[in-house]
Amino acid sequence: MSRSRIKRALQSTRLFASLGARHLFFKARSRNLADSKSTGIDQTSQRIREKYGAMRGVTAKVAQMASYLDSRVPQDARDALSQFQDNAVGIEWNEARQVVEKDLGRKIKEIFKEFDETPFAAASIGQVHRAVTKTGDIVAVKVQYPEAREAIVTDLKNSQSLASLLRWIFPSMEIGDLTKEISARILEELDYVHEASVQDLFYNYYLEHPTVVIPKVYRELSGPTVLTTKFMKGLSFSDALKEPQSQLDNYGETIFRFVFRSLYGLRTFNGDPHPGNYVFLPHGQIAFLDFGFSRSFSPAEMSEFIEMIHHMVIDPSPKKFRETVEQNGLLRSNAPLSDEEVYNYFLPYYQVVLEHNPMTITQEYSNSLLSHSFDRKSSLSKYLNVPQSFVVIQRINLGLYAILGQMKATSNWRKVAEEIWPFVQGEPSTEIGREEQRWLQARDALNDK
Repeated sequence: MSRSRIKRALQSTRLFASLGARHLFFKARSRNLADSKSTGIDQTSQRIREKYGAMRGVTAKVAQMASYLDSRVPQDARDALSQFQDNAVGIEWNEARQVVEKDLGRKIKEIFKEFDETPFAAASIGQVHRAVTKTGDIVAVKVQYPEAREAIVTDLKNSQSLASLLRWIFPSMEIGDLTKEISARILEELDYVHEASVQDLFYNYYLEHPTVVIPKVYRELSGPTVLTTKFMKGLSFSDALKEPQSQLDNYGETIFRFVFRSLYGLRTFNGDPHPGNYVFLPHGQIAFLDFGFSRSFSPAEMSEFIEMIHHMVIDPSPKKFRETVEQNGLLRSNAPLSDEEVYNYFLPYYQVVLEHNPMTITQEYSNSLLSHSFDRKSSLSKYLNVPQSFVVIQRINLGLYAILGQMKATSNWRKVAEEIWPFVQGEPSTEIGREEQRWLQARDALNDK
């Protein structure tokens, strides 16, 4: 292993040790940051930011997710990790300018009327600057860190570390598919041309939607390492949490609808549901940002998801559900488990849509899903697998319910889901649903012309 890879491996190890990685990721057992006093590591948010904030690569992506998934993580650790959402340590202006000019082939002053030298957001792969185009449009320009690709490729080449991590979580699971899918999705994030195409797909689909806003992509001002989109001004997630609960319920419903309508309408997931990717606009709208970590699904893969819902929710059958998860590769065939054991293991993931009653999604619920997902003591753990098509689905589920849990969002999620499920096509059950139905009808009428 080269010195640079050894150095990065040591940095990653120290970061996760200082944050109590097992506490953060695997069940929040008994360890907390106070334990680190014995190691002499300062665990304050400022110290973590100063020491590790400039890290790039897979480590930063994992830290980003850890900052919002589990509310039982001590607050000082969450504060430290939250810098990876949209406030990581960025690069100097001269470096950023060189990236933009090299990618777009012209000097900054020839491309933009104005360009703020100080980024307003910085995360694990790139930082974002506010700018004004020659035609006067206010835009957000995402600039990839020059060393981001090398850092991520280096991390992914160190497959032994990734494999060790996954084997710790799932000691008996086949991790080949999991490793391949994670690697493929993270590498795609480095390609801003691919991200622009995905964002265009979402932009065109959700055009004129009553509550979902997708920023327009300026393709002529974008390239492999620069992505220019419409600037969105609104409340951050932390500020939105101060809104009245009725508004938070509406926000939660919009996020829920966006996730599952994208899955069933576009067969594509925006696979990165974290607070830094939402801007809360006036009139209850939400702008959804960052489409780098995305996944499209084939009709056959969609059929797998639908069949599981059918046998778990629509027409419950432990026997048929067990047959389905075996066929889909989630469970080894002939595992010495009863149909009821298999059914009950997967039941928590469907809890919000099991009954036609309002349900408040709490942090306790989202935490329980996280613990359940990484429970190595479960009788099923050694018989489970996560096929490639389910990796992003699982990340979405955990991330979505972590977000809704912080909002304490309440709705009759079953009725909302039935509006979206193409195999039910239920009537609108909320005001947002009725607005969405009018949007769908207008869009379909336009497409028929």
